[in-house]
Amino acid sequence: MSVEVQAVHQVTDELVDAAGRLLSQLSKSAAPLDAEGLARIASHQAITLFVARSQDVIVGMAFASPRRLRSARRWRSRSRSALKCSSRQVPPWASISRL
Repeated sequence: MSVEVQAVHQVTDELVDAAGRLLSQLSKSAAPLDAEGLARIASHQAITLFVARSQDVIVGMAFASPRRLRSARRWRSRSRSALKCSSRQVPPWASISRL
């Protein structure tokens, strides 16, 4: 099974349906996103919205923003420092890849 990731440039009914389906898997109490809410996210200058498709069905969504990238870089930096301070040898699976 292959998965293709695409940036969202236009909100469609398929995207609205998929967002509702996926969000309900994460939270029972979260209000579903409507087309207007998704359009605000997709058209924001600082955010890129992505969808993951498998066999032409949207199976996942994610977004990237400068703030999330800064947070990830800070986390990576702190994690490396913590791993270096450890008296034990760091296992190979704990290595942190560059973001």
